[in-house]
Amino acid sequence: MRISLHQLVPLLLLAACASVPKAAPELDASAKAFEAPAGKSRIYIYRTMDWHRGGVSVAYSIAVDGKVLGATAPGTYLVADVDPGRRVVSALWPNGASVVNVESTTGAVYFVRSYVSWKVSALTGPGLQLVDETEGRKAVLKCSLAMPLQ
Repeated sequence: MRISLHQLVPLLLLAACASVPKAAPELDASAKAFEAPAGKSRIYIYRTMDWHRGGVSVAYSIAVDGKVLGATAPGTYLVADVDPGRRVVSALWPNGASVVNVESTTGAVYFVRSYVSWKVSALTGPGLQLVDETEGRKAVLKCSLAMPLQ
C-alpha cells in the first residue's frame, strides 16, 4: 500500500498532537524530590520536547523488566522504583523495542533519556540513553509526570 503526500499530512498533524494523561500535581512534585524508597533504586525515564524534529511527536510505551509503566509523550516522564540489580528499560514500538540496561544499587537514582529516532526525515522509532544525574535532574524538572498504569 502506498500513501500519498496528501494522505500523509493529516497523519503527521495527528502525531504532532500526541499527548498522554498527566499525574496529579502533588505526585509530580513528590517525584521531583529525587529520592529512592528504602531498599529500592529509582529510575526516571523522561522525554524532552521534540521540537527540533519539526514538532512531529508520537506517544509510546515504556517498560521496565518487561512490565509496562505507561506511555510517554514530549515533556513527560515516568518513575520506576525497582529492586537493586540489573534492570532493563524498554521503549516499545510496533516494529520492536529500544533497550538500555541499568545496573542499579540500593538508594541510587538513575535517569534514562527517551527520544524519537529519525533517519533522513523518516521516523524509525524510540531511542533510550542512560544520562548522568545532573543532566537528568535538569530535564525532569522541565517535564510533567505521566500517569502510570495501575
